[in-house]
Amino acid sequence: MARLIVLIALALILLIIFKQFKKVPKAQWGNMYWKLILGGLGVILVLLAVTGRIHWIGAMIGALLPFIRQSIPLLIRFFPLLKNFVTAQAEASPHAPSTTNLDTNTAYSILGLQAGASKEEIITAHRKMMQKIHPDRGGSDYLAAQINQAKDLLLESLS
Repeated sequence: MARLIVLIALALILLIIFKQFKKVPKAQWGNMYWKLILGGLGVILVLLAVTGRIHWIGAMIGALLPFIRQSIPLLIRFFPLLKNFVTAQAEASPHAPSTTNLDTNTAYSILGLQAGASKEEIITAHRKMMQKIHPDRGGSDYLAAQINQAKDLLLESLS
């Protein structure tokens, strides 16, 4: 008896869909096909979720796919604005690595060395400082960049 009711319901749904296709001009049939396919997939997802053959989260993700499809052109249109926003945030960040040029006296003071330190002393001081304030250990990106820049400058001046 239940199968007969489902069969009658499907026949009625197909009849309604057929009448809708007759009303729509042929130029818009492609759009109607998409709506029909997405609607059918939605019904299938709901039936699978109700019968326990698919997790409800999977059904929700499937139900959101048409909305994602419609929002892609909007996201593409706003992508340049998003890119400009991210760039502006990175430039305004106080933790952004500095690109200022250091002089050798400042580089020695950053590493805590006396002028004329050897290559080994520079590397050892750099290693000790980086162990203390490395960004992976909760340190600052800015300070790590300054220490790296100071080491590079001093090693370059020795060469």
